[in-house]
Order: sequence, then C-alpha cells, then structure tokens
Amino acid sequence: MAGQLRFYLGTGEFTGEAIPEDFFGCAGVAKIDKLQDVMLQICRGGQRHHVSVTTGQVMEPLVDAFTNYLGYQVTCPQR
Repeated sequence: MAGQLRFYLGTGEFTGEAIPEDFFGCAGVAKIDKLQDVMLQICRGGQRHHVSVTTGQVMEPLVDAFTNYLGYQVTCPQR
C-alpha cells in the first residue's frame, strides 16, 4: 500500500527505570499490555517497528481524528 498512511495505536506506561548513561540513541522502559499480540500484528502487516510516544491518554482522540477527519487506516491491536 505505497503512498498511504497506516497507524497502529495503543497504550502503555513508562516504568521510570534508569537507562545506562553510555546508551547510544533514545531509550525508555515501558510496560505495554498484550505486547506480543501488538508486535505480531504489526510485523505480520509488514510494518517497521519504529514508534512515537507521548505522555497522557491520547489514543481515543487520535483514533477519532485519524479515521473520521483525515481518513487514515488505524489499527488498535490491544482492543
């Protein structure tokens, strides 16, 4: 599906565990319910594993905006 935006949205929480100072790049530790199911669905869909995260409860407003206003394909594997 070249040229189309597709999104996988879900929820989780940062655990606050320390990241070694010599770690290269961006990192964080998070708890994500049904992570195995999420990864299987994303990988079987041929998607990359890159993510974007934010604090707060924003999944439902994003699902609404992405599907109803922007016409994007959205999948929520944790549901």
